[in-house]
Amino acid sequence: MSRQRILDWCKGWKSKSLEKMNFYVNQELEQARAQAGINLSTANDPKAISEHFRQIFTPEKFFKVFYWTKDILDFEKTSDLGKYFVKSQLLSP
Repeated sequence: MSRQRILDWCKGWKSKSLEKMNFYVNQELEQARAQAGINLSTANDPKAISEHFRQIFTPEKFFKVFYWTKDILDFEKTSDLGKYFVKSQLLSP
């Protein structure tokens, strides 16, 4: 496999992951507003926003965004440190 082909795949994964992350965040913002009357889109406290996403985290949501890891990452069998890292990727600003 050529180096360029691998780089193209990486760009594609990054682009699609960013697109899926934007969709996921917008979807969660709408659900929070509808269910609890919380308007996260105007919240000024990054810790509160991060805590909201930490509380609703599921492996399924992670794999919706980072779709390309689904076949190579077994969330249930990974170590606690690995689970922490996976969660941090979905919650990082």
